[in-house]
Amino acid sequence: MSIKRTVTVLAVVALAVGLSACSGNSGSMAARVGDQLITEAQIESQALGVEEILSVDPENYGSLNGTNFVLQNDILAAMIDQALDDVGIQITDDDRSSYWQSAFDPAMAEYTLWDDPRTHDAMRGYIDYALIQTLANDGSLDTEAFMASFGALSVEVNPRYGQWDASQGTVTSAVSGQASGQLATPVDFAGLGAA
Repeated sequence: MSIKRTVTVLAVVALAVGLSACSGNSGSMAARVGDQLITEAQIESQALGVEEILSVDPENYGSLNGTNFVLQNDILAAMIDQALDDVGIQITDDDRSSYWQSAFDPAMAEYTLWDDPRTHDAMRGYIDYALIQTLANDGSLDTEAFMASFGALSVEVNPRYGQWDASQGTVTSAVSGQASGQLATPVDFAGLGAA
């Protein structure tokens, strides 16, 4: 085979590999928290459910980017799980269900986001964030140890979705630099445990 033909074949192969890396591959990384992988397929399937459920309220959620909302909550859930594991505490789905049903956030509790199997996992970070406050306030959580573990976690986000802003605990849009999920509240554990 001639050198010109070999170079052409290699260029075509390189282009094909490059294009496949950019496509929505079910195994592609959306984010990694410590050693936990969050895949694009995982967040995209949950995002469709979130957008469908919240579409009944276009005035409040019409511009919601479900993918970014889910990614933010999945990252937060993974971070909280790992930090709680380090301090010997576990939040169960029963704990989350009880908290959701107690209408901790009446604006969200009216939606089936926690009860719908398509969106159930996407709500863990949202609920766990609220439960952390409760655990800290009732003295069940060593807040100093939790914060040390939480702050030490490495978070990597696929640039397609933006980047992790550790100072705010959010995924910021690659375009605007702002928090990318409408319901994604910046993580603020300031005053954690101060009732």
